[in-house]
Amino acid sequence: MPRPSVAITLCLTLTAVSAGADAASAQGAPLSVEARIGSAIPVSSFASGSGVGEGTTSGAALGVEVALGGAGWRTLYAGFSQLRFGCADAGCPEGEPYVATGVNAGVRVALHRGHRVLPWVGVGVLTTRVESPGTPASDPGVSSLGLGSEVSAGLWIGAGRSVAFVPAVRWSRVGTELPGGASLSLRYVVVDVGLALAF
Repeated sequence: MPRPSVAITLCLTLTAVSAGADAASAQGAPLSVEARIGSAIPVSSFASGSGVGEGTTSGAALGVEVALGGAGWRTLYAGFSQLRFGCADAGCPEGEPYVATGVNAGVRVALHRGHRVLPWVGVGVLTTRVESPGTPASDPGVSSLGLGSEVSAGLWIGAGRSVAFVPAVRWSRVGTELPGGASLSLRYVVVDVGLALAF
């Protein structure tokens, strides 16, 4: 399970090493595909609460995104992600992950154009289902489909005409209902880095 400090160090290292690369050619591509890996860090009651499904710990974050860009400032994106939170404090069987799987979509806005490293901010919506085996007051299985929102910020760091690194930080909130009827409010931060191939 990646530690948050490792993911942050990786993002900073990639930023420093790739700062001289030409990002504009890849960012301006009409289509790019990103494979992402990092850490999912629960916050608020999702991390420290004592309710059903609360009290989780950090875990791995995996995802894939497709981005539709172009010559403008905006890039549309849509993706799929799976987050694995630690679950011992939430009442799951020891060693079992607390898995949130979902899709997201939104828009990124470039803060500068024509620079070698392009910063961006984003906003979007997401849907999530949670697998919660053994959580108190919850039958085995998956939650209802929750709807939420996310805000993000990151860098597009070109490593060639068609390859880029995309370190990012995202804050998400989703409300869902566990199989036993208990409501769960997921609040978490994802720190990750993507490898993007532009077409």
